[in-house]
Amino acid sequence: VAADLEAALLRRQPEAQRDVVRQEAGDRRQFQSALVVPLDQLKLLAGKLLGIPPEMAGRVAEALWQSHPNNATVLALSVELAPRLDLEAAAAWAMRLRANDLLEHCPLRAIADDRNADPVRRLQAAYLGAELFDDDYLRMIVQDLSSTMPSQ
Repeated sequence: VAADLEAALLRRQPEAQRDVVRQEAGDRRQFQSALVVPLDQLKLLAGKLLGIPPEMAGRVAEALWQSHPNNATVLALSVELAPRLDLEAAAAWAMRLRANDLLEHCPLRAIADDRNADPVRRLQAAYLGAELFDDDYLRMIVQDLSSTMPSQ
């Protein structure tokens, strides 16, 4: 029934919007299926998530966290995935990892330490983490990066 409804809605969309609607429907199905993933299937799904666009993988990882909070596999996935997400999502994962005594895997630290990343993103991640977590290491990175940034 749901597939028939989506097909009918697609037919009503202008051609240019159909791909967007299809993508959103696919994202929704993937997000919903993550909610019912049995624990023994988490490792398989986690590995697959690293091969899809970060925004989509982030939504599925969030759903996994909601259905399996504090699960080691979900936390391990976040270590790889969170530095590729936007800073707000990275900060949420940083909070979860730190709450599970995994400070060394903080995605805000990973972003701030990545010398190949955009310096502005590195500075933003370091500042956010320093403020949110009173993190002296990130505060030091803020000072270092600020001193090398061109003044505007």
